[in-house]
Amino acid sequence: MSDMALPSIKPQLRIGAGQLIVAGAFAAALLIMLFPAALSALAEYPEGLIVPFREWIAAIMAWIKTNFTWATRAVAAGIDVPLRFTMNVLAKGFKFGSGDAAWTLPRLSWLGVTLVMAWLGYLYGGRGLAALCGLGFLALALFGVWDNSMLTLALIIICVPFCVVAGLLLGIWGHFSPRFNQWLILPGLDLMQTMPT
Repeated sequence: MSDMALPSIKPQLRIGAGQLIVAGAFAAALLIMLFPAALSALAEYPEGLIVPFREWIAAIMAWIKTNFTWATRAVAAGIDVPLRFTMNVLAKGFKFGSGDAAWTLPRLSWLGVTLVMAWLGYLYGGRGLAALCGLGFLALALFGVWDNSMLTLALIIICVPFCVVAGLLLGIWGHFSPRFNQWLILPGLDLMQTMPT
């Protein structure tokens, strides 16, 4: 086939409405950025259009704090005893008595905790997981963050089972009560999914 048989087709450049809108918005933003004093009404957001979500949420949180402090304190008191015990075992040690007669039972050593974690890794995942757990806990000790890491581990050891039990009970309740699931559980999950950690 020769070149004579093919007609030459030149692409046509078409500018659509969407492209014009984007170009106009870009030009307007550039003008506002370059001349903020001349276009001050456009450069600053009008105070009258701001929705006071921050004040509303602060008022709701203050009401919850005022009316439900007893409930949060009861939950905290229930978690406090096992949490203090776990923190003392892993990070602080136990102090018995007071003054000069006091004696201290030390916390678990970093080497013992590292070996136990490597052993648990071996039991549940073989050599690879054992090496990962052992080296991970060794790194915590070598980088000087052992105490803070053990406090975090104590929180996890106590709070995760509590949350699993609470979530399981709520899930069972939501299964048997579609109205509870629709009105409380699903909106709560949607809210938690959109909020940052």
